[in-house]
Amino acid sequence: MTFKLIENFITNDEIDEINKIIDESQWNYVNSSTGEELKEVMRVPPITFWAIIIKNKIFEEKILKRIEKRMGKKFEVLEVKVNGQTYGLDGSWHCDHVDDDDDRYTLLIYVSEIYPYNIQTVGGYTYFRIDNNVTGIEPYRKRAVFFDARIEHKGMAPKTKNILRTSVAFRLKEIQ
Repeated sequence: MTFKLIENFITNDEIDEINKIIDESQWNYVNSSTGEELKEVMRVPPITFWAIIIKNKIFEEKILKRIEKRMGKKFEVLEVKVNGQTYGLDGSWHCDHVDDDDDRYTLLIYVSEIYPYNIQTVGGYTYFRIDNNVTGIEPYRKRAVFFDARIEHKGMAPKTKNILRTSVAFRLKEIQ
C-alpha cells in the first residue's frame, strides 16, 4: 500500500470540536520533520514549526474507531500530534517510522481552511516520495490520508501569510 485518500473523513461538527481542542491547547515551537538521525548530517539546521501533542477522547476513541472501520484493521494510538505551519515553514523529507516494522501507519487529517477554490493561492501540499516518484496531495479541509509510516513525505507551508496550515497526525501501530 502506498497511501489512501479519504474524502470527508470527519464532519463539520468534528472539525469544530477539534479546533476547540486546538484553541484550548498550548502550541510549542519546537517541532521539526527532520529525524534525529538526519540532523547530524544536514548542513543547515532543520526548519522548526508548531506542534501540539493531544490526549483527548475524540482522538483516541471516536476517530480511532473510524480509522479501524475504514482500514479493516485494529490499531494502538502511539501519538496524536497537531502540526501547524505558517508561511516559510516548509517541512523536510522524513519518515514517521524508520525501522523495518510493517505494522506502523500514519493518518493525517487536514483541518485548515484550504479548499479546491483557494489551493492555488494557499498551497500547503503534502508530498510523498515513493520509488523516486513524488506525488502531491492537496490538504483539503476534512480530507485524510492514510499511509505506511515508512514512506517519505513532507508537509509544505502555506504560500500566503494569513493562514495556519493545520493537520492532525495519528501515529498508529497495527495490533492483532
